[in-house]
Amino acid sequence: MNLRLTSSSSATLRTAAVRNRQVVNTDLTSLPKTTASQMEEESARLKRLVADRSLDKHMLSEALRKKV
Repeated sequence: MNLRLTSSSSATLRTAAVRNRQVVNTDLTSLPKTTASQMEEESARLKRLVADRSLDKHMLSEALRKKV
């Protein structure tokens, strides 16, 4: 997807106090393609990470409670 500045978009950018040089052409085809299975693997990894941290927090709070 390429974005081009037209006269109306330039006026809009000036109104929004944005300079033309700050607008970057965006090409979504250059982004890495992620498959559904890769996303599922990453989701599972993150869920395990959250579960580990939750368990650590629970164990620490139990240890503090027993100490006091």
